Amino acid sequence: MSQNEGTANRPIHQIYIIDDEPDIMLIVTELLSPRQYEVTAFNSATELLEAIRTRPPLAVITDFKMPEITGIEVVRAIREFDQKVRLAILTGFADKDLAIESLNSGVNDLIEKPVTAKKLLDIVEKYRDHREAEEKNEQNEIAEIRGIFLEEARDLYAEIDNEILKLEDVPLDRNVVDSLFRRVHSVKGGSGSVPGAQRLSKMSHEFENALSMIRKGQITPHGGMIDVFLTAADCSRQLFNFIESQTQPDEALEAEIQQIESALQALQRNDEPAAETNSPSDKAKSSATKGESAQDKDDGILVPNERLDDFMRLSGELIVLKNTFDQVASHDDSFHDITQLRRRLGDLMVNLNKMTDELQSLIVSVRKIPLEKALSKVPRLVRQTARTTGKKVALETTGLEMGVDKNLSKALSQCLTHMVRNSVDHGIEAPEERVRSGKSDTGTITIAANESQGVIRVTVTDDGKGINRDKVLRKAVSAGLIEDSQAQSLKDDEIFALLFEPGFSTADQVTDVSGRGVGMDAVKTAVEMHGGKILVSSEPGKGSQFILEIPVPRAVMIEKTVLATLGQRHFAIPLDGINRIVSCKDLQFFEVDGRRRCMLDGNAVITGEYQELLSMTFDRENKELENQSCVFLRAKNRTIGLLVDRIDGQLEAVVKPFDPLTGDLPGLKGTSMFGSDRVAYIVSPESFLNLALESTAA
Repeated sequence: MSQNEGTANRPIHQIYIIDDEPDIMLIVTELLSPRQYEVTAFNSATELLEAIRTRPPLAVITDFKMPEITGIEVVRAIREFDQKVRLAILTGFADKDLAIESLNSGVNDLIEKPVTAKKLLDIVEKYRDHREAEEKNEQNEIAEIRGIFLEEARDLYAEIDNEILKLEDVPLDRNVVDSLFRRVHSVKGGSGSVPGAQRLSKMSHEFENALSMIRKGQITPHGGMIDVFLTAADCSRQLFNFIESQTQPDEALEAEIQQIESALQALQRNDEPAAETNSPSDKAKSSATKGESAQDKDDGILVPNERLDDFMRLSGELIVLKNTFDQVASHDDSFHDITQLRRRLGDLMVNLNKMTDELQSLIVSVRKIPLEKALSKVPRLVRQTARTTGKKVALETTGLEMGVDKNLSKALSQCLTHMVRNSVDHGIEAPEERVRSGKSDTGTITIAANESQGVIRVTVTDDGKGINRDKVLRKAVSAGLIEDSQAQSLKDDEIFALLFEPGFSTADQVTDVSGRGVGMDAVKTAVEMHGGKILVSSEPGKGSQFILEIPVPRAVMIEKTVLATLGQRHFAIPLDGINRIVSCKDLQFFEVDGRRRCMLDGNAVITGEYQELLSMTFDRENKELENQSCVFLRAKNRTIGLLVDRIDGQLEAVVKPFDPLTGDLPGLKGTSMFGSDRVAYIVSPESFLNLALESTAA
């Protein structure tokens, strides 16, 4: 880019000049005008001051001696109301006293006459660079203030929907009202210092006034008020997005905000809000969806100071350990024998193992967020879906304080959204139907979460009418998913599996809630993407239960394994998947149905090498196995024996998943490097058992 092009892209700056010599004003104008400066000359100090007030310039250049006023007096008059504009005085003589007086008055530069074009241009360019640097710093400060405000505001409004819904159950709960008031008041107060947040401040003010009247006991929350509050929260979240993008709200949102402000004012008068604001409108729902999308983007994770302190402490310990290793390596001749050196290295390795374990644990803990935060929108979803379908539904939760990996929490949030909506629409009966069946008119959906043995389980239970097996089969036959002839022979788990087929739905018609056959397919896809599975059970007239089982994800997949060798292959077998390891000399092998077995704890366990177990073809004679060892793999009360040539010891394996281009290997979850660039295959006991037992069934 040429200098002229660079200059042309810069903004035009105003330069004001006041001088009683027309030649000086002409020289300055001709010099600066072609260089992206707009020069305005003044003969009167009064006109100059008025122009500065109405349109502040980049700089003012004034002569020192003029008939009616001096340059120093001009500067003092300007500094009374403007500290930002740059000021320069032209003078034919400059001494120490003048320089001191000028600086004390607020002059930035003294320019001695005769002024050269280069000197004048250098000074003005310096002013321009200074102004642009100031503006950039100011923009950075505003951006920082905006970012801090939005982070705090979104955090404050993350749980506001659930608190609003609590007012419906306990309208006069002072703790809930106070918490809501603090959230809205904080957002209103913070928005006052953020450019472009005036619209949010105005609506928050009305929101705050309504909550204040509830605090004073002047109005009592009711269903219509809850809807208005929820929609106000939706609009606020959408305004957060417009503030972030530094744009004005679109016409649809502006119309929605005006309706909500009118509704909030009506509530303050103890009037019923207008009919169109009694429930969140399509525009509000759209705003809420956009707001959720903005919150769903990855903005990182807030890490407590205590965790950062732990990382700092651990980094210091690692540096000390590294220095110790360096010392041992550089003074190995100081050890009297190899035994002493090995003992010292062994001690260092013990410390290193402790530190790496702690580091892995810290990383995993930092990535976790409470599950209840991920599912914060579920209570409102239950309420909205129940109102849409004309049902009464209560939501109960347990175990949601459990921490889960952030990426997994997003998947669970999507899954629970579809499953809860499905339970309300398809599972829970209408109030009158429930009463006829001897039930309470209000249905109950329960979400329970727990973690055990490295598996996260989220259970969704409803006390509705259960899954109609005959209807599922009719729909499946009609959709061509199964043949009519095989419908009656399907087991329950096979029937329930049809619910997760793409496009399958038991709804008789498509509604805003369901009927397109997308939701449960999305649940299955998300769960399987995280290596999990779904278990379904149902009892007619009693309800249904869906259990999501997903392995606990790890930031870095590290397995404590036993390293074993079979031929030219090395296998790393997870310790928690091993029942026991037995020498084949201590086992007695026999065949049943053409498959090699041995007795373990009174059970006949299938036993073989890797390829034998996958193909269920056993070629080796039993007597050839005497020098081998048998690693008994376990998973969910099932056991199978994997024969290996030898056990090489333990390995803390860093698991590298298989490349998508090469594909997975059956029964294995990945590879790990060890020793001198050797590769070990990581055994997956559960998938290995499934593959082997499927071959057995075949």
